[in-house]
Amino acid sequence: MSESAAVLRDAKLAYRDGGIVEAEALCRRLLRRHPTSAGALHLLGMLHAARGDAAEAVRLYAQSLAYSPEQSEVWCDLATAYQQCGMSTKAIGVLVRAISIYPRRYRAYGLLGALYYQLGRIGDAADLYREWFRRDPTNVEVHHMVLSTRAGSDSPPRCSDAFVRAHFDNCADVFDERLIKRLGYRGHQIVAGAYKRSTPTLRGGVLDAGCGTGLCGPLVRPYCGHLVGVDLSENMIERARARGVYDELIVGELCAFMASRPDAFAAIIAADVLIYFGTLEPVMKAAYRALQPEGILAVTFELLAGSGPQSYRLEVHGRYCHTEAYVRNVLSQAGFESLHIRQETIRLELGKEAIGIVAVARKVS
Repeated sequence: MSESAAVLRDAKLAYRDGGIVEAEALCRRLLRRHPTSAGALHLLGMLHAARGDAAEAVRLYAQSLAYSPEQSEVWCDLATAYQQCGMSTKAIGVLVRAISIYPRRYRAYGLLGALYYQLGRIGDAADLYREWFRRDPTNVEVHHMVLSTRAGSDSPPRCSDAFVRAHFDNCADVFDERLIKRLGYRGHQIVAGAYKRSTPTLRGGVLDAGCGTGLCGPLVRPYCGHLVGVDLSENMIERARARGVYDELIVGELCAFMASRPDAFAAIIAADVLIYFGTLEPVMKAAYRALQPEGILAVTFELLAGSGPQSYRLEVHGRYCHTEAYVRNVLSQAGFESLHIRQETIRLELGKEAIGIVAVARKVS
């Protein structure tokens, strides 16, 4: 290994381990000796991007590509920096070029699809996802996005287990930061608060259905005797386990798990979980079976507004929305008594409030 390659390796290791100052010093040392080092310029751009200096990151990425244009990752990083500078048109141009040069390196597709969605260019996003799926037909996440961009026509009754597992396994590392810091998510707080208000003296077993990284866990732990979490994603379960508040954590499909535990829980909570189900009858039936007599169900949905004939629809963001009338009806049909159902802001979506439905119901024995 040459001396310059060794210095770049050490800089990358320092960056990976959080040694930002050391990584920058090594990059600048290498660039003094080899000013055309594309790798050092790229890494230095990443350091500036991490500090929030997107304009300088753009300059460094562009310089890196001038010396070594075959770096597909740098094209993607350049597009991201342009977007952070508010230059969406530039970002789109860079990503389109990256895809034309590297049609089977798929990070650019994901970035471009997300950008099209943010700009409201749903038709362009749909075309892109179809092309991506044509090239990568085993990718269950892309297949789901193809379905989502069909504007609700012939939606499947629920998201596939394969999609849910892959999607949340892939995003587990950044899930909490993205959801809470970037999107202002508060579904876990809403559900935990609704549960506590409805069961002030309850100390029985609680199922955190679709527990994810365990955001609900610490909020309900003081109010239950035995806390169980179930989720399809093994990576999400591992992050929930790290919180140290669950008595049991199970990797498994939600309906099957609830059906296997008849009369097991005094309460079931589900925050932003049923947004991956379209048809709600099967999951409500399973929840009813798993609850003890007089057991409490506290759940959130995303609201499908309007007065059309649909009870639910798979939206272009990849999640299902439901009408309030459908939620009320399906709870009643499953054997629940609705204690209260209200609309409330759950999160942000494209900078706007995403209105959800919060439902608390009791199992009628």
